[in-house]
Amino acid sequence: MGDGARGRSANARPATEQAAHPQPRVKPVPRQRISAGRQSAAIMLMIFCFYGVSLAAALALAALAVLMILRGRIFSIVLAVTCASSALAIVRTVIPRREPFEAPGPRITARQEPELFKAIAEVAHAVGERPPDDVFIVADINAAVMEHGGFLGFRGRRALMFGLPLAQVLTVTEFKSVLAHEFGHFQAKDTKLSPWVYRMRMAIGRSLARLEHGLLEIPTLWFGKLFLKTSMRLSRETEFDADAVAARVAGPRASIDALRKVERVAPLFPAYWSSEAVPLLQARYRPSITEGFARFLQAKRVRTQLAKKFQEAIEARKASEYDSHPPTSERVAAIEALPAEKSRLRVADDPRPAISMLRTLEAIEFDLLVGLGGAEACIELDPIDWNAAGGAVYLPMWAKTVERLRPKLRALDPSDLPGRALDVDWMTRTLVRAEWQDAPHAQRQSIGLWILGAALAHLLQRKGHRIDCTVGEVITFHHRDSTRGGGDGDQASNDTHARIAPFEVLWDLAERKITPTEWAERCEAFGITGAGLGGEDLDLTV
Repeated sequence: MGDGARGRSANARPATEQAAHPQPRVKPVPRQRISAGRQSAAIMLMIFCFYGVSLAAALALAALAVLMILRGRIFSIVLAVTCASSALAIVRTVIPRREPFEAPGPRITARQEPELFKAIAEVAHAVGERPPDDVFIVADINAAVMEHGGFLGFRGRRALMFGLPLAQVLTVTEFKSVLAHEFGHFQAKDTKLSPWVYRMRMAIGRSLARLEHGLLEIPTLWFGKLFLKTSMRLSRETEFDADAVAARVAGPRASIDALRKVERVAPLFPAYWSSEAVPLLQARYRPSITEGFARFLQAKRVRTQLAKKFQEAIEARKASEYDSHPPTSERVAAIEALPAEKSRLRVADDPRPAISMLRTLEAIEFDLLVGLGGAEACIELDPIDWNAAGGAVYLPMWAKTVERLRPKLRALDPSDLPGRALDVDWMTRTLVRAEWQDAPHAQRQSIGLWILGAALAHLLQRKGHRIDCTVGEVITFHHRDSTRGGGDGDQASNDTHARIAPFEVLWDLAERKITPTEWAERCEAFGITGAGLGGEDLDLTV
């Protein structure tokens, strides 16, 4: 049912437009900063205190167990076993665990992508750090660095990971600013402390799980919150420092533009993935992930609706003391407040899309899909062009849905939809599978409206109307007699009697945005009055 999201989801301006629209200037607010060194020392002290107190408690319990055993009484032996098991539980809970490293995505090499590695080496040299040992590509609008192998961050291998869609929305210069930011974390030795912080959080979590409803739960919970707040505050401070490195290397303008683009476009990739890519993958097809995302960002609906929706959500969100990153507005203000002499460009300016540096893009995409679904599953996927998605994927999907529910849809006329779209109980009894009968009201409504939309779409196709499955846009059927076109608002496509968006119109009927009379006129215009939604025309003869 991935198509349901496509009929209702929202949008943001593409990366090429974002830099062209000036952003409101945020006046720098002086921040009371504690040096990263002092915060790191405080975190290490908390780690040592936590482990010290925990191990001291375990030793005390073990000593008490030995004392009870020496007394030799039955009650003492029972108490000794209890103390010994508690001591062992504490040790097992707090002891650091070395987890095997799992590659976050396909690993690429300098031989495979020489231009990309040249850019990485250029930025590493400008920062004064050695290049990473490993470079991974992930399916996300993000970048990160870490150290793996070794022991708790020492003598480990440096790893850089960045999202393939991130390279789509940034220019080469902006991408270099992101690389410089990540190398700033290497320079500040943030990756040395992070394994300790991570293991500490896991140990506190395990302790809380074992101490649930116990006497030690409250102090452990208090200490855990204090540690989380302190470590997150340090994380936010390190982001400001890494931003300063990025501005010094790639220039403040590129750093600010990169921050703003990432903030605005990051929520769009999950929307694209769930509503556009997943339905094709589930239908055993393999589309071009990057081409589809590029089309998604250029869609009119994405530019005008989804971008506004996500931007409003970003602006409405309040900063939390548990956030790992400061708000983008504060980061931009901090960059703008940097002294000019610390913001000169140290790498070559390059306005090309960063993804143009990749020469094995198709192979990288395939490797990403292998990481998500396994090699055997991906080998069985058939390549598909996005223009063919409607006929190859959606039409068979809707036909299958109608065939499964044919007895229940056979007597349903399209003119009945205004009443049926309002009746969630009827949709639940008639259309929703048994396993979803007890789902929340909103979920049952969404499922029922999707099924009715699928039946309506199947009917429109059966009557010869033309489907438009443009990536990022609402699935629409244009009247078979209308002039070909659409998308960006030609007169025919804007005429409500020349187009029907089946999934969108069902929600409009459910929300009473379209009256039954208006809907009846559209059914007449499309010649579907009296045509059963179950695949057979109704006999309306009296």
